Amino acid sequence: MEAISLIGRTLKAVWLFPSGPVHPAWVNELTTPIVAYDAFLELADDVVLRLDACEVVLDEERYPSLGLELRESSPAALRVLQPDGHVTEAQHLQEASALVPAVITSVEQSDPLEEGAISQYVIVLGQVGRIIFRHIMPPTTLGIDVQLTGWSPNPSSKRTREKPRAA
Repeated sequence: MEAISLIGRTLKAVWLFPSGPVHPAWVNELTTPIVAYDAFLELADDVVLRLDACEVVLDEERYPSLGLELRESSPAALRVLQPDGHVTEAQHLQEASALVPAVITSVEQSDPLEEGAISQYVIVLGQVGRIIFRHIMPPTTLGIDVQLTGWSPNPSSKRTREKPRAA
C-alpha cells in the first residue's frame, strides 16, 4: 500500500508492540525516542493498517536495503497469542494522544539511511503535529517520534478549570 493514500484520511489512534531500548552500540543520530517491533494506524473508517520495518531487495547482487512496509491489517492483529497461551496486546501510543483524531494532510517519504528504499514516513496532521516512523538500527526495528507543533484537537487536553478570579 502506498503511504500517500493516507492523505485526507482521519487518523484515530496509533498502536504498537514496543520493544526494549536500543543497545548503545546501535544508537546514532537516526535513533528515535520510541522503539517498536511494529505499529498500527487506526483510521476513522475502522480500517487498521500495519507499519513494519523490513528489508527491501533492490538489487539481487547486494544485501537488502532497510525500508518500511505499510499494509492493510485488522483489529485482530492488535492481539498476539504467544506459544505459552499468553496473549500480548498492542499498546496505545500515549505520546500521540494529544494529536488524534486528526486528518492526515501529507505524508513525507524519504531515505535517511541512504540505502535506496523508503525508510522513513513523516505523517503530518495539519497544524497539530507529526509522527515520524523510521527504520532504525538494529535492522528491522521501527523507530517512532511524535512531534507536537500546534493546537490539539483532543478535547481531553483542553483546560478543565479557569484560573481563580480575584474578588
